[in-house]
Amino acid sequence: LLKSVSFLRRKNAEGYHIYFRPNAQHFVFVDDVCNEDVQLMIEDGVRPVLVYGTSHDLHHAWIQLANRSEQVTEDEARQARVNLAERYSGDKNATGKNQPGRLPGFRNVKTMHEDHNGGHPLVIIKRSCFAPIASGILEEAKKRVASSPNLSPSASLGGWVNTNTSSSHHN
Repeated sequence: LLKSVSFLRRKNAEGYHIYFRPNAQHFVFVDDVCNEDVQLMIEDGVRPVLVYGTSHDLHHAWIQLANRSEQVTEDEARQARVNLAERYSGDKNATGKNQPGRLPGFRNVKTMHEDHNGGHPLVIIKRSCFAPIASGILEEAKKRVASSPNLSPSASLGGWVNTNTSSSHHN
């Protein structure tokens, strides 16, 4: 990644979105939460390990559900993402398995966030810490998965849409 920073900066300046995601399903993503949502998470004991601002008053948050990926099934991680988006007013369309978040240090080049000078907001880390594991969120997800036997492992919200000319993603 470090060797790619200058390349990624050039691409970002050309209007490309720069995303990342941990390759670990025990980290789940909550998209488009505001300051109040993040504060409510903390008050509820769901302490994000990483929160960063992506635009005016909107943030991405990453929550750790367990110590290792093998402690969380795909269905449980999916249900946790949905529960978090519902509870904290996150983007319910951004709860897919491979949902990426913006990479801090780059610009959010969405047209809707362009200022009157043509600039775009810098994605800035607001909070980063070793937080307690959100075991309550995982337990709640396990209960919902267990009580929904018709739940399909592939039934997730959000995701990628590919066309012949471009790839786009709801975020």
